[in-house]
Amino acid sequence: MKDTNWILRLAGRAAAAVVPLALLAFAPLAARPQVVDCVAARVDDQAITLTDVRILRSFDLLGPATPGAPPLSPAQTLEAAIDHRVVVGLTRQSLPVPKEELDARLKSLEARFTPAELQSRLAELGMTEDDLRPYLEEVLQYEKLITARFGQGADIGAGEIQDYYDHVYVPTMKAAGLEPKPMVQALGEIEDLLKNRRKESQVTAWIQGLRSQAAVSVHAACLDLLK
Repeated sequence: MKDTNWILRLAGRAAAAVVPLALLAFAPLAARPQVVDCVAARVDDQAITLTDVRILRSFDLLGPATPGAPPLSPAQTLEAAIDHRVVVGLTRQSLPVPKEELDARLKSLEARFTPAELQSRLAELGMTEDDLRPYLEEVLQYEKLITARFGQGADIGAGEIQDYYDHVYVPTMKAAGLEPKPMVQALGEIEDLLKNRRKESQVTAWIQGLRSQAAVSVHAACLDLLK
């Protein structure tokens, strides 16, 4: 299986508790950001470094899943990174990501920032845009594995939809001073919501099972450096 280690390709593997980033050697001394790196977690023999967490948070690569929700905390980001590593690593599946998909995801990421913002975030981490590709590749592999296993979610019965409409949707709309849509108009919206909830629950339970099979260790003292 192709190695999808989160560690930045130019940075190399983190072999000690605190190591310098190798990629900084390519920048002029005065321009190099002062970055302390350490191992925030290990999944079997693979390290997730503090730099990985900083990159994932800076570019919001792992969430939040709900639009408009606040950014993930360092601890939440690390937990999500562990989930991704466990899924991609323990499923023992190789799902290659076509270059076109990777290019498209990188363009989508770039579009979320102004050119100045993007370059500022990259410079702060001593990166180039191409250095984001290994991270995006693992995210895409994770998404492919989840879709392959769970598809678009389980079917929702008519009774479950009706129950949600009567006991959740209608009271919520009325409490907000809004007129509830007729059941026939709200049907699709409710069905999608319930499907997504059930899928999220199934995915969470599956990942917890995978994590129980892996040797996962979290080094809180390293993560505390981001606070």
